[in-house]
Amino acid sequence: PTVRLRPPTPRVAVVIAAAVLVAVVLFAAGSAVRPFVVGLLLAYLLDPLVERFARVGLPRWLAVLMVYAITVAIVGFALAIAIPPLVQQIATFTTELPDIIKLIQYQLNHLNELYDRIGLPPELRTFADSIVASALDAVHNLDIRFLQPVIDSAASFVTSIFGYLILPAWLFFLLKDRPRLQEAVDRSLPEPWRRDTWAIVGIVHEVFGKWIRGQLILGGVVGLASFIGLTVLGLTVDPIFGRFAVLLAIIAALGELIPIIGPIISAVPAVLLGLT
Repeated sequence: PTVRLRPPTPRVAVVIAAAVLVAVVLFAAGSAVRPFVVGLLLAYLLDPLVERFARVGLPRWLAVLMVYAITVAIVGFALAIAIPPLVQQIATFTTELPDIIKLIQYQLNHLNELYDRIGLPPELRTFADSIVASALDAVHNLDIRFLQPVIDSAASFVTSIFGYLILPAWLFFLLKDRPRLQEAVDRSLPEPWRRDTWAIVGIVHEVFGKWIRGQLILGGVVGLASFIGLTVLGLTVDPIFGRFAVLLAIIAALGELIPIIGPIISAVPAVLLGLT
């Protein structure tokens, strides 16, 4: 038989109204609450590992500290490897950008020689000329100020970094007290609501968790494959690819995390280098 949910009690109605109000306040607060939102996401990603350690008999606070140590070691090792060449390659790319633009213009202006060598049909040649004309116009009008939003975002992150100093403590208590928080939410729900509520939460957790893990794995694989491919191109085609292998690989990995348009955007600097 179909079971009808009863209307929410005044207590549940107050809880729902409070949740909506909190969501509106968080949205209005913007960057001020960003560290707490990041903490929620990190807690979601790290909680399964904490659970694994807790199941073997470790106190939950010790399991959290062990996960902290593992995470810091992995991130620190990755940064120690990536940051020095990344900083160097960003500086080199910024310095060489005017010369790269000139090389692109030179290559596009001398495509006629390529047409003659490969015997391109007139129809394809006309179509290619229209594309080249558009590319040349874009290159001529290229303004380094297009990097300004990226620079502004980086500066904003640096100025707000102090807001993230509270993140380790916030994340620690989220991970340590997650079972208590879940029990408190369960107690606040009316009895007829609990089964359906936790079923929905389980479905969302399963789908969203798989998506997050898939995106992270995909970003890592794309970044690693890009680095290997650019290094090979640097050894076999032109050293310019190897000079910017780390920079382009990180851009590719981060761009892969953005659905649909991310890979297209991250391909732009690699295409620009390829045109040289």
